[in-house]
Formats: sequence, C-alpha cells, structure tokens
Amino acid sequence: MAVEARHNPNYLGDPYAVAIFVTAFVMGILDGKTSHRSAGILLIAPALCLAGWTTPRGDNDGLWTLIFPMLVFFMFLAGLLHNLGDEIRKAVRPK
Repeated sequence: MAVEARHNPNYLGDPYAVAIFVTAFVMGILDGKTSHRSAGILLIAPALCLAGWTTPRGDNDGLWTLIFPMLVFFMFLAGLLHNLGDEIRKAVRPK
C-alpha cells in the first residue's frame, strides 16, 4: 500500500490494499491463536513505517499527510476482518 508507481502518477496501490485485507480475513480463518489487534498491526505497520518516504506529495498542499490516519484506520479494519474470519472458523468448526 505504500508502494508508489513512478510511471503512473494516478496509481493508488488499490490491489495491494485488497490483498492485505484478504490476507487478514484468511489469517483469521486459518490461525485462531493470533490476536486480532496483532494481526492488524503486523499487516499494516510496515506500510505505516514506510509511508513518510513513499507517499506521493502531489501538488504540495499537505493532503499527503492524510495517509497516516488512513493507515491507522486500515489497522483496525484488518483486525476486524481477522476477527470476522475467526468467527467464521468457529462457526464452521465448533469445538
């Protein structure tokens, strides 16, 4: 999600975001031991750490700084999807 395509100024990294969220969901289905908070942090923290250097600056209006709160929101969303996958796993294979 923090990868900038230098050849296309309008590239937003959407396929990477979809892949991260699908990964969070599948992790929830396959792994019930990882906490939901940890899963969200582990999936999004690398993008958050690299965002300062890789975020496109655009026309210098300062809107690029919105990537940081958006990535924090994505951490919660990834954790929620991990929880959803975990709940589905529990419903399909009850103990």
